[in-house]
Amino acid sequence: MPAPVAALARQIAGRIRTVQPGGEILTDDEAPVEWLTDQMIIRYATGQ
Repeated sequence: MPAPVAALARQIAGRIRTVQPGGEILTDDEAPVEWLTDQMIIRYATGQ
């Protein structure tokens, strides 16, 4: 593993946890990322 990646892995190792089953899974098909981005662009462009 490259040194920068290894350093990052050491920093976050203590924060890794098991994900419990259940809840909503947002895939690319269901995530509102594009919609939210579009809304931010429109609001900026219109001065809102």
